[in-house]
Amino acid sequence: MISISDNDQKVIEFLIRNYANRYTTREIGLKLKISPAGAYKSLKKLESANFVHAEKLGTGLFYDINYKNISAFYLACLVMANNEQNVDALNGRAKALIKYGTSILIVAGRLDIDNVISTAGKSFQEKVEVIDEENFADRISRKDKQFVESMRNATIVYGTEYVIKSIAKVAR
Repeated sequence: MISISDNDQKVIEFLIRNYANRYTTREIGLKLKISPAGAYKSLKKLESANFVHAEKLGTGLFYDINYKNISAFYLACLVMANNEQNVDALNGRAKALIKYGTSILIVAGRLDIDNVISTAGKSFQEKVEVIDEENFADRISRKDKQFVESMRNATIVYGTEYVIKSIAKVAR
């Protein structure tokens, strides 16, 4: 059994949000405003529990979430689900609802897009973009710069597990 500290949670969330880039221990520490030694300690603890894996390139170790480990996958879902809310209007129709800036991105099944568009128009004041599952997976796999930047600052309101699974499919 491993205990997960606040710094460990910050590191996991950082690795999920920045799935398109590679970061060393020092870079992770600086971006999260924790000491590089603290980031190193967290990453080593997570690596020993097989939640993250390190890839050595040159003299640097680059870390990523080990999505093949079931415990790591569900830990990632738990860490990202801190802000998750129940959205009754879209329950069962939408796979995920992601809020970034003043916009909302809704991922829906191909057959449910029309229903979701009409429901979302009534439920939200913000600009709403509805895309299907294939388009969402394509945006993640292409690592589109604008999409990656919006995901870095986004809040997953609903569908954390779906978003993590989509990121895990394109993980290194």
